[in-house]
Parts: sequence; structure tokens; C-alpha cells
Amino acid sequence: MSFLLKTSIIVFFLFVYSCKTKEKIPPNKPNKEIINFDFSFFESNSQDNSNFTFAASEILGWKNLLTDSLSLHKKMLEETQAYKFEFQKDNIWLIDFIFNFKDNNYDAKLIGIVNQDSVMYKGFLSYIKGLDTITDMLFVNGKVYGNKKEEWKFNKPERIDEIIKPVHFITINTDKSSLNIPFVKFTDNQPGENNLNYILKKELINSSYKLFIDVFNKGSDNNTIIKWHQTNKIGRVKDLIHFGNENWYCWDENLTDVNCEDK
Repeated sequence: MSFLLKTSIIVFFLFVYSCKTKEKIPPNKPNKEIINFDFSFFESNSQDNSNFTFAASEILGWKNLLTDSLSLHKKMLEETQAYKFEFQKDNIWLIDFIFNFKDNNYDAKLIGIVNQDSVMYKGFLSYIKGLDTITDMLFVNGKVYGNKKEEWKFNKPERIDEIIKPVHFITINTDKSSLNIPFVKFTDNQPGENNLNYILKKELINSSYKLFIDVFNKGSDNNTIIKWHQTNKIGRVKDLIHFGNENWYCWDENLTDVNCEDK
């Protein structure tokens, strides 16, 4: 085999290897479950003025914000699952699609920017609703660190000085790292008395209760702590302002008040 032929073969294989090593790998699509919050357990019927009723009222106070207010954002993330990221340039990827929600058409763009240790996501919507025309408004702004941590900021359109602008109204943080018990935290970023209130939910390990929620009210600087078991329905709650002390107040499998010593 001639030197020239050998050299050509080597160059060819180096070229093929180089192409493979430069293969573009798209980012993962955002987890559409990030917005979901299961309120069903606390929608159960119970006696008035019971410990369970108080705990349920604190949690259900978040239902409108985490369901109705985020319904369009949730729909957008769900619709992305049917499409593929298309490479644009450098480390930028794009999903461009149209979807319908509540009899209105939305032109959506989801951009994924791949960094060394994270992926940034930016979701834009364009639509016509009534007399308003929205063009490429930033609705979703997220950052994901592998499969461990995520931070998502959600905007909604508001008219400010006769101009419709995206206003940040809620942040969702998750942490699934091995050094922490996995949790999801929803923070209210709307201006006013509820600003920086949050609800944090996590699983419990080696406990009679399986789930934990911390409802924080910044205005009163107060935490409502709730633990419960979704299967046998037992649970307990403590709240310094409501109960006047830091004791636990419990309910049984029938959602009826019981002494916590019995649990």
C-alpha cells in the first residue's frame, strides 16, 4: 500500500471520527410535571373547625395560583413533548410550534441554551386575544442543572402604562440532589401582601408520615407545618399564630381531631 493511500485512509477516518465527536446532542425537554401540585387529599370532606380543615385551608389557599394562573404555561410545556429540538447555532436549540388553548391559538417558541453544567430555557408566546396582540412575550424562563436542581420563573401579561409587559409572578425551585431530601418550592412573586410567600413540599423518610408541607406567610413571618400520610390519611399540623403555641395538632384516618400522643 502506497504512502499516499495510507495517508488518505488515515485522513478519512480522522474526518469521520471528528464528525462523530462533534455530533450535536439536543437538551432534554422541560419536565411538564414541574407545575403540577396535587391538592386532591386536602379537598376531602371533614368536620368544621378541625385540625385537618385548618391545614387544608392553608394549602388550598394556593390552588388558584398553582392551577388556574399557570394553566397556559402548563399547556405550553405539555405541547413541547410532541416536537423535537432543532439545532440553530453554537449551543442554541429551538422548538417552534402552534397550539390551541381555550379556543385561542398560540405561536410558541422554546429555546434551549446548553451550557457546561446546565441548560437554560426560554419560552415565548405570540397571540391575539381581544384587542391585544402579544408578540414573542417571555412566558417561561428556566435553568436546569442536570437531573438535580431546577429553577423556573413564570411570567404573565399585564398592562403597564398602556403597554402589555411580561410580569414575573411565580418561581418554582426543585432540588433532587443526593445531599438533600427532594423538594419542590413555589414562591409567590406578585407585588403586594403575598409577595415572597411560599409553599414547600417534600417526601419524608423513616417517618409515620410520608409527606411534608411548609406554608410560609411573609407578612406575618409565620410558618404552617403539615405532615400527613396519603394512604391511611393520618396527619398533623402546627402553627404558632393559629394555635397560640408550637405544639402539634393531629387528625386520624377519619380526619377527626385526636390527641397527638395517640399518634
